[in-house]
Amino acid sequence: MQALSNYSIHEEYENILRNPQNYEGKEIVLMTCPKCNKPILKRLEDGMEIAMDCDCMIKERTLKKIQKFQKLSIIDRNAGKDVFSNAKTESKEEQELYEKIQKYTRGFKIALEKNCGLLFTGVPGNGKTFLANCICNSLKQKGYTVLSFSMSGYLRTIQDSFGKNDMTETNLLSAVRDVDLLFIDDLGSEKLSEEWGKSKLFALIDERYRAGKPILITTNLSLSVLDETLKFNKVDKITDRIYEMVRIIPFTWGSKRRKTKKQYWE
Repeated sequence: MQALSNYSIHEEYENILRNPQNYEGKEIVLMTCPKCNKPILKRLEDGMEIAMDCDCMIKERTLKKIQKFQKLSIIDRNAGKDVFSNAKTESKEEQELYEKIQKYTRGFKIALEKNCGLLFTGVPGNGKTFLANCICNSLKQKGYTVLSFSMSGYLRTIQDSFGKNDMTETNLLSAVRDVDLLFIDDLGSEKLSEEWGKSKLFALIDERYRAGKPILITTNLSLSVLDETLKFNKVDKITDRIYEMVRIIPFTWGSKRRKTKKQYWE
């Protein structure tokens, strides 16, 4: 708990401390959060004092935890520009999909409660990561916590942490469990060793699955190839977990990058 001076103290707090017998049999709020005004310290009827976390304190701890793992986040010079207002659709199909994704983002509170994630599939360069970043940026603006990374970045961070205390796998999995939305970009593009890499991926997916919170994934692979690529001990246990948590969204159009390059020289 933070310093007491940061919170609103009950006006009779000193009297309660000096003369507790006068307050026997009463449950009294001793301290409240100045932001949400919810109790963070109570004196129970039996005289016992209990501290509790308000939503603000939980959110602050989560944000600090996410900040600690910023090195995991996807670094993209255009990521900050990835917002729905910058989206350029080229077909009715694209427009309808973008509108559905915006609706999902606006109603993320329900998605969070019901653990409804998304899996974007399609060829490279057709806007999957852009749209995923749009979701993440929009949710951050709304006050939700988001953790974004690729599996290669995740595994590299674990490897780099061997023998250190500041970035252990336990801490990483704790952040994966606590964050509102977990975004894994380009799943299946990295070559994972059977024993180490895939075991770490399964631990990550299983942690998120048990937390009951949504996950957002992009992949350039078809579902059949993704299944084969991520088979762990010849079993589809990784993708089975993923498919339970997501709605599969196919991006059926081709690459936008080639069109952009062509237009540049026209």
